Amino acid sequence: MEPIMRAACGVADTVENLKTEKITDQKTIISLQEKVITQKNRQLTRVQEAVKTGMETCASAVESTCSKAVKAGMQSFTSTVESKCSEAVSATFQETVKSGIQSYASIVENKCSEALSERKISAAVKSAVQ
Repeated sequence: MEPIMRAACGVADTVENLKTEKITDQKTIISLQEKVITQKNRQLTRVQEAVKTGMETCASAVESTCSKAVKAGMQSFTSTVESKCSEAVSATFQETVKSGIQSYASIVENKCSEALSERKISAAVKSAVQ
């Protein structure tokens, strides 16, 4: 029986060594997973910052361009109406048309600004990041 006991002790030692190695390997895996998660979080933060900066730049450019385009278009239209109607239409009608055009320009500018509000831009950034 003694040889069987020695063999059993040898197997028990081997099993114990394998358990220790497995625990060490699992600790290494956990450590590496934590490093990967940390790196992914850094990358996500960089992407979020880049998207936010890009959206802010884009919004600023669109708002500026939209506002300038609306003003230029309305001025051109007003000028055309005034020059075409000046001889044939009374001054009262011209003022009515001009007032209507200015009111329309104001509405369009307000809607453009609303579409590019910080809240809507933030929502778009959040949506893009998620």
